[in-house]
Amino acid sequence: MDWDIGWRSRATVHPAMVNKSLAARLIVAAASWSAVALAIAAFVLISLERQTIERRFDEQLGIYAKTIIGEISVSDPEQLANVNIGTIGEPRFSLPLHGWYWQIATNPEHEPVNTSASLVGERLALLTREPGTLTNVHSGQIMGPNEDKLRVVEYDIVFEKHAFTVSVAAETSSIDKDVAAFRNNLLITFVVFAFGLLLATFVQVKIGLRPLNVLRDALGAIRIGETERLEGNYPTEIAPVVAELNALVTANREIVDRSRTQVGNLAHALKTPLSVITNEARSAATSEAQKIAEQADVMRDQVNLYLDRARMAAQRRMIGAVAEIEPVLQRLKRVLERLNRDRGLEIDLRIEPGLKFRGEAQDIEEMLGNLLDNGCKWARRRVRITAETVPSVLPDGRAMLSIAIEDDGPGLPADKRQEALQRGKRLDETVPGTGLGLAIVKDIAALYGGELTLRDSELSGLKAELRLPALVVEKPTRPKFRHTNS
Repeated sequence: MDWDIGWRSRATVHPAMVNKSLAARLIVAAASWSAVALAIAAFVLISLERQTIERRFDEQLGIYAKTIIGEISVSDPEQLANVNIGTIGEPRFSLPLHGWYWQIATNPEHEPVNTSASLVGERLALLTREPGTLTNVHSGQIMGPNEDKLRVVEYDIVFEKHAFTVSVAAETSSIDKDVAAFRNNLLITFVVFAFGLLLATFVQVKIGLRPLNVLRDALGAIRIGETERLEGNYPTEIAPVVAELNALVTANREIVDRSRTQVGNLAHALKTPLSVITNEARSAATSEAQKIAEQADVMRDQVNLYLDRARMAAQRRMIGAVAEIEPVLQRLKRVLERLNRDRGLEIDLRIEPGLKFRGEAQDIEEMLGNLLDNGCKWARRRVRITAETVPSVLPDGRAMLSIAIEDDGPGLPADKRQEALQRGKRLDETVPGTGLGLAIVKDIAALYGGELTLRDSELSGLKAELRLPALVVEKPTRPKFRHTNS
């Protein structure tokens, strides 16, 4: 048996309810938005960093370009091909096809007139000029002699009516490496930040929803009968709900009290006239009077039936009604042992600790009293009572308690058991009784969502098993049952 059934009065959570968790929704929503925001931020920051690195790179290339312009500004424009400019402070301009190049080309013919030694006879492609461009400085990317990507800065200059374009280009591997290093550091930082943000969101949601957990526990305390109202200080958003729930509980109790009062008044108003009619009819010797008496008895039984149902239905709607099982069974056991002392009847009681019935105490006493009285009436020497929790078959997973009362009497044939549960049916007229006991138990159990079943007992007699909603608020300890007998 699962000893956690009903533990601390909390119902089993159905798997479908997981998807409806308010905390899970808030955390998932915050995590999703944070992931999107961080991804956008990472993309923007990496783009800005690339632009910054490229701008610094262009500034460096611009310095080389200005140095070349300074070298040729004092030369004859017709003799630029013979000007020895050299490496202008960067040895890589002299390494063949090493990725760093400069070039002086005519404009607009774009014919190279002087180049760095690194080009070894190759030429640099020029950037496309947008129509209407007024600036004389251009930057961008081109393909180099080795089909590698180059970052190029171009200056359009005019010397003595001769137009030239001075180009300085370098490979972009250093740019890519710097951007990659920044991207990796940024992603590591954002991952750590995302975990911290997720943890902060989780803590924030848990703290924010804590009043709802307090409210749930308070409602559970009302349901198990520990308190009658929701007490405590609640946030402004929840306080109106608490007030409405308190009003609902109060209204429920007032309705139940009024229903009980009205049922009692109706019972008193109807039973007295029926008794008068019955007595008057029985005092007359005519057949008509006898018929009236019989119908009056039928009316009294029907009145009792529906008044009982109305009373039980009103009690069933009482919020927070809970009754302990063990004291009720112990009390009934002592009473029936005294009543059947001359018969030497043995009543064996085995009960699982901590059992509580989710309903009115007088209803469970009436049900168990009828069942035990019936068992003792038919038993030869022994009656056994077993009370325990059983696995629930209800959709909401509520804990159920089973109270089985067995006797070693003659038993009841299977084809007679359904008839025995009908109101007013007495299968043996030699045994005292009204035939209402089992029917009353069946009606009360049905109102609570339970049931009464009759089957064969291991003691050779009848086994009446009552199943009702349970509320286990104490975790049982071994042994499973408390065992008492006479």
